[in-house]
Amino acid sequence: MASAIEKNNNISAISLSLLIIALSPIISIILPWDFGTAHNLYQQMMSNNSLAIPIAMFALIFIALKDELSDSFGKMKISKIDKILLFLFFLILIYSFLFVSVNRLSALISGYAIAVQFLFFCIFYTSIKKIETIQLERFWIVLGFSIIIYAGLWAIDYMIVPPNEKDWVVRIPGVTNIRWAGFFWVAIFASGMVFVKYDGAKRFIPAIIFGAFGLTMLVWTGTRGGLLAIAFGMLASFIMMKQYRKFLFAYSLGASIIALSLSAVLPIPNPQYGLQRIETKIASSENIEKVGSGRTLLWKETLNIAAEAPIMGHGIDQFQFMGPTRTRGFKGPHSFPLQILFSVGLLGTILLLYAVTKILIHHKLNIEKPHHLPALFFASAGCIYLIYDNFLYYPFPVTIFIMSLIMIFSQKQVAKA
Repeated sequence: MASAIEKNNNISAISLSLLIIALSPIISIILPWDFGTAHNLYQQMMSNNSLAIPIAMFALIFIALKDELSDSFGKMKISKIDKILLFLFFLILIYSFLFVSVNRLSALISGYAIAVQFLFFCIFYTSIKKIETIQLERFWIVLGFSIIIYAGLWAIDYMIVPPNEKDWVVRIPGVTNIRWAGFFWVAIFASGMVFVKYDGAKRFIPAIIFGAFGLTMLVWTGTRGGLLAIAFGMLASFIMMKQYRKFLFAYSLGASIIALSLSAVLPIPNPQYGLQRIETKIASSENIEKVGSGRTLLWKETLNIAAEAPIMGHGIDQFQFMGPTRTRGFKGPHSFPLQILFSVGLLGTILLLYAVTKILIHHKLNIEKPHHLPALFFASAGCIYLIYDNFLYYPFPVTIFIMSLIMIFSQKQVAKA
């Protein structure tokens, strides 16, 4: 009887954690109270370092999930060679922190966030089989509504404290630039796909609300990176989930028609917004720097600086202090591979590639149920998004990306002799 109660309590804790993560777009505004223009020291620390989600995770781990945390380490089997390589990776981080990093506080804050997310995902990796399908479906539904509420809070903030022209780009609640809000719009587009399990209007109406909302916000804010990610995610989903192709076609077509129609009538508050910005950038195909908003030059300069510390790297979250002079203050080089190379050098990059390769070898793709569709889409979209943007820098996209991977990959069964 006691064990049954304990099991139910564990499941309830996991359900609560799923709910909190699904509400993370709202938490990213409410916890730092990221409204208006006058920010005190607490607000600046919380917003500039994107600490809201890691703090929420920390509270969940050590209040609701402490039992699951101890169980997760007991279930994980790590070979001796992998333990040695993991220890070597930590030595790289310690070396760069002590002898290379120019801002150790930033390194400590980012290290804390990474550690908390790692522990959180260890818990869900070992607990995913205990989570009912309906809970994972609800995760996506709550996430979609949470993003709509996030946009509503943004609108209320602007109504209370009217923005100037620059505010439309940099005063975005929960993030520091309008482009990073693109991660939310891709996530709600993914969330709409969970309704594939229902028939007729019951399926399509709520789905199209989510999908059209995300696509409209991407077009209205002129976020090309999110649009490219959606295109790639849709292609991957169409190829790998044949049973849902009819839904995917109707979903993408309906959302596109609504988004393009709304973008034609919505006011454009800033030159960085709107379909015209997207069209102008695409039309500049003869100038690759204009098409990529200076990315290729940024990447080239980042490589040059990374070459100054090729083995160990410059340390975690040091790019904003040690990156190219003309982009000093940027959180990352707009490319995850370069972000890793810059931070942990060639040795750290090789170790991470080894870890990813080993994980893929020991896992298989599992895409059979409705909640797998949004997970596959977001994971696929993220794989392209991380190449040309800071997708795996901010806690929100990192969290949803890893959650998506946990949902669609399952450990291979090892045959016993």
